[in-house]
Amino acid sequence: MSDSLAGIRKGGKMFGYSLIRLALFIALAIVSSAAVGLLTYLVVSALAE
Repeated sequence: MSDSLAGIRKGGKMFGYSLIRLALFIALAIVSSAAVGLLTYLVVSALAE
């Protein structure tokens, strides 16, 4: 993460690139947490039956 912070400090073209990378990272975190939640729900509902 230190290289992206340095890119933001420099500004210019690197800022857009790190912003895209940050957006991709956030999207990945949302998708993975949703997948974990769905998996947990499936396991709990399977155990409840």
